Amino acid sequence: MDIEIRKDGLFDGFDDPIFKERNGKKAMWIDKGLHTKIMQYAERKNKNPQTVVEYFLNLAVHSATNGKQPNKLFFEVEKL
Repeated sequence: MDIEIRKDGLFDGFDDPIFKERNGKKAMWIDKGLHTKIMQYAERKNKNPQTVVEYFLNLAVHSATNGKQPNKLFFEVEKL
């Protein structure tokens, strides 16, 4: 593995799993109690909490911006 310094002064050429996970994402702050509930829910369902939250948010935002707001939303977490 060849590690190089780019023109902007940052390192390049190595496999950084944290960078790969965070690349293209932004932080979002949530209430501590909600965070606890999400973590517990994901653990009960044996799912990655990040995947569950992104699924919930995508479904909610899509439903809210679609123009056809359903009376009920169904979350199929088992299929994640």
